[in-house]
Amino acid sequence: MNTTKALYETDFNLWLTETVNLLRKGDVEKLDLENLAEEVEDMGNNRKDALESNLIRVLQHLLKWKYQPQKRTNSWKASITEHSLRLTRAFKKSPSLKSYFEDVFAECYQDARLISAQETGLDILVFPEICLFERLDVLNPQYLPEDWNHLNVVCSGGFCRYILLLHRIANQTRPYTKKQTWKYFQVCEKGSVNEQGKRKVYWVLRWLLSRTFWTSGPG
Repeated sequence: MNTTKALYETDFNLWLTETVNLLRKGDVEKLDLENLAEEVEDMGNNRKDALESNLIRVLQHLLKWKYQPQKRTNSWKASITEHSLRLTRAFKKSPSLKSYFEDVFAECYQDARLISAQETGLDILVFPEICLFERLDVLNPQYLPEDWNHLNVVCSGGFCRYILLLHRIANQTRPYTKKQTWKYFQVCEKGSVNEQGKRKVYWVLRWLLSRTFWTSGPG
């Protein structure tokens, strides 16, 4: 029996040491090639597993940050930063993992969506079925989803109905054209807000129309 192969079952650390020494000497005949091949394959799988774990973690906390703003913590922000940095480092070490990242992105998003629903207690339908986060944003350790707090407005009465309508339009998985958005805006109950409120609504709508989730073409 190959001595090195016997070590694999009895002393894995020593097996690693001996394998490295044999590789450096070029002594291929004494190598435990069968187990070596398995270990190298497992190493590649471990990197993929780590990538999936980090990606799910980033997406999970981005969802919680966006859809449960009243419970935001610095630990959520730190987790987004940490796991985003881990992904970036993984790509620096193994650029070929970027293609795997693209392959599993949608699946990992669905996992993150399910986990987020269970953790927050929110209905899973609260979280869009299609991921609204750009790949580059997920890989940006400083990225945090925009939300209505950034608009610095206070919803009340009729104005709140405008904002809720715009928010619903913005989070539809089916893209809206700009003309469709204006149509929805115009059919809101008229005269339900004062002039100051109307100016705020106009500002919000301008901000929404600058976003990239609308399709091009006629309404």
